[in-house]
Amino acid sequence: EKPMRVFCLALVFTVAGSVALCQNPSYEQKLYYSCKVWGFVKYYHSRVSNCAVDWDDVLLQTMPLIKNAATTAAFNDAFDSLILAAGPMEIASTPSPDTLSAELTRNRNFSWMEDPLLRAEVRSKLHAIRDNFRPHEVCWVRTNYDGSGRVGWLIFPYDDPGVNIDASKTFPDEYTRVLMLFKYWNIMSYFNPNLYLADTPWDSTLMRHAEPVATANTYAQFHTALRQIAAS
Repeated sequence: EKPMRVFCLALVFTVAGSVALCQNPSYEQKLYYSCKVWGFVKYYHSRVSNCAVDWDDVLLQTMPLIKNAATTAAFNDAFDSLILAAGPMEIASTPSPDTLSAELTRNRNFSWMEDPLLRAEVRSKLHAIRDNFRPHEVCWVRTNYDGSGRVGWLIFPYDDPGVNIDASKTFPDEYTRVLMLFKYWNIMSYFNPNLYLADTPWDSTLMRHAEPVATANTYAQFHTALRQIAAS
């Protein structure tokens, strides 16, 4: 009887998992994966990383498709559109010279690409970008120099998370707020070497706080959501 009980328990778990996978993505999930995909393509794609594409505008144009996707299929269709907007990925002609020491790869994790919520076609496109990436100058980040020849901190010339608006007259629209969050979260994700030391996983911070940023109705709510993210 014991083998039968074990089998039935496994079957229950399998069915429950299948039901979960069939559910349409929540807005929380949509924001989470959109941030991950958009940021990854931004830094790894050969054209986007060289600013040959207005990647901010691509996000602003694609977010309505992502938010309004009523099914998992429509959600993945939106990702297809996002990745397609990046243009063709340059195919590498040399082996990857991945010689970074372990201490410099503590924050690197591509396991999210394997989530069943992303269909095989989308995962394949992400894998192709990852596998053909080769180290090169990236337009989004620069090393700051103080004029004395000494290297200072990193600067992000096109990624000021602020927007040029009169706060007393204009409240940033939902997708602008999302863009601001995505910029900040990905900068920390890819360029903060101590991120692995955080008490709360950075991915969990994104999952918990992205929707409050997107749905904020007032500056107070928006500011509070951003402060909670920064505190993490």
